[in-house]
Amino acid sequence: MHSHFKGNGETGSPRWVACPSSQRRSFSKRLRADRPCVCSYVLVALAISLIAPLPSLAQSSSAAKDPPERMWDLGLWAGEAFGVAMGSSSSDVRLTTAGFQIDRVIRHRADGRAQWEYVLEAEPLFVTTRPQTVWGGGFSPVGLKWDFAAKGRWKPYVQWNGGAVFTQQNVPPGRTQNFNFTTSLGPGVMIHVRQNRAVSVGVRFWHLSNAGLAHSNPSFNTFQFVIGYHWFKLKSRSVSKVAPANGRPS
Repeated sequence: MHSHFKGNGETGSPRWVACPSSQRRSFSKRLRADRPCVCSYVLVALAISLIAPLPSLAQSSSAAKDPPERMWDLGLWAGEAFGVAMGSSSSDVRLTTAGFQIDRVIRHRADGRAQWEYVLEAEPLFVTTRPQTVWGGGFSPVGLKWDFAAKGRWKPYVQWNGGAVFTQQNVPPGRTQNFNFTTSLGPGVMIHVRQNRAVSVGVRFWHLSNAGLAHSNPSFNTFQFVIGYHWFKLKSRSVSKVAPANGRPS
């Protein structure tokens, strides 16, 4: 049994008071339950740190008003998902995820702007905090992004991903399994802060299921809020040589 220090009301001198074991166990249980929420606080801090500098960056970087088109996109992202009651899925679901992605533009419009991108995502951090705390990781080897024909710093898009996750325990809990398939679909916007860098904000409908490979298949259906930071490899532009009036090349 632990003790803590407490003042004596009569003499003012300190005295030791025993702390019951039940209180210590209750405090430890609350501490363990709240520990996964630290991931959410980190996400909020990351969002503020990414979005806050946007006004100053917009004023200092005139090139970001209409940035050159990209060919490759390397990004880091993090997301928080909240359950939706739908079919066998419960609303008491909470997920924290983080990872990186590599995009490759596979089709351009006639004016040279990106139209379709192939997206590959890896997810080294996957944590379910409700209905149980389980750690894991995943990947999405198949993905497509549709870029809307918009000029300027703000580039809206719609993205779809398909993949799988591995966890240390069965997810959802019960007679399920620790391997599940995932898919997500949703809109977002890319906000260019420099010529070759951007911040992204998006919302996805995210689904998890074992596709009937286990005894039971209670799925997870969630809405996922995602923020990210991206570095671009820009598209090279060919420079045409214009011949002067005398016929000699410049």
